[in-house]
Amino acid sequence: MGADDRRGRPSRPNKSFRREGAHERAMRRGRKYPGELVAVVFIDGVSTQGGRDRPVTCYGAFHVQMVDGDPVFTKHHICTTSAMDRINVISRLGDLCDGRHVVLGSPEAYETFWDRRHVLQAGLSLIDAFSGLDSVQPSDLSLVGTPESAIIELASTFGLRDSYHTDLMGQARCADVRAQLIWLAYVISKAWPTEATRLFAAFRAWEILERARPIWF
Repeated sequence: MGADDRRGRPSRPNKSFRREGAHERAMRRGRKYPGELVAVVFIDGVSTQGGRDRPVTCYGAFHVQMVDGDPVFTKHHICTTSAMDRINVISRLGDLCDGRHVVLGSPEAYETFWDRRHVLQAGLSLIDAFSGLDSVQPSDLSLVGTPESAIIELASTFGLRDSYHTDLMGQARCADVRAQLIWLAYVISKAWPTEATRLFAAFRAWEILERARPIWF
């Protein structure tokens, strides 16, 4: 084929251009933000604080649902130190996660490469806890492995209290706040910048209203 025969035909994109386009499309698919999700921090173990063993089962959860384009926030915080109540706490968490996208964070800090096992262990712990609940079927599961330094920075930026604790009871006490921080970290990684800005603004407004609520004694 001569040069005249090729004239007027659109040039085909080179391989590099096609690869970049495929990568961009993959990134767009990967950054799709769910219309409904539950950010969860799940704690299930034995506390040795105070010199005696005590079982602790707890979850902090942050339910975010898009309604007519706007996010509706609901927080949950359930904890027990009774082995008899353990299954009830897990069942309540299962009901909350059923049919919804679960965004799971670890109560343990992720500071080095080796600490990533905390994130994987959190996923296994939740799956094992749900394995005895036949009716529970989350729609998907995302594990959030955000470095603790970034979590601390998010807490400072949004006026949330510190959620870094090494002891089990400390982790249980702040599980609800950590679930909110896990959601904030997830939004940064998954939502487009304009969408993230809108979600963060809505969260700030919700936080102001939450702090203004009267405390009933």
